Amino acid sequence: DIINGTPEPFLSHYYQETSSYISHSTFSTISNSGFSGGKAYRTIVTGKYAKFNVKAQNFEVYSKINPKGGRFKVYVNGSYATTVNLKSSSTKYGVKVYSRGLNPSKKYAIKLVSTTLSGSKRAGEVVLDRILAYDGVLVK
Repeated sequence: DIINGTPEPFLSHYYQETSSYISHSTFSTISNSGFSGGKAYRTIVTGKYAKFNVKAQNFEVYSKINPKGGRFKVYVNGSYATTVNLKSSSTKYGVKVYSRGLNPSKKYAIKLVSTTLSGSKRAGEVVLDRILAYDGVLVK
C-alpha cells in the first residue's frame, strides 16, 4: 500500500488482548466502548506482564492513556528495548503507544512488563487493548 506517497506495510492480523497467542499474568478485565471490542486488560500492579511471539514486518501495541496512566517496559528477545509512558493530561482510548519494525523472516519474543511511575515506587494504570501485526502474525 502507498499512503501519502509512502509505502505502508500491509495489516495482516489484528489480535485482541484475549487472544490465545498472548500469554499474561493476571489482569483485570475492564469495559468501555472506546476499547477495541469494548474490553481491555488492566493492571495497577508492578511486574504484571503480557508476552507474545511475532514474526512480522512491524507490530503495534494499543492502550488507554490518561492522567493516572502508568508505564510498561518492552523487552525484545529478553533484552530491554524501552519504557512506554501511558500518562497523559486527558483520557484517550485506542491509542498506539508502541510500534517496532522487525525482520519478517525472524521470530521475536516480546514481553511487556508494568513498572513504577517515573520518580515513584508505585505503579500507575497499564491497559492492554490490542496488538496489530503487519505483514506477519503472532506465533506460538
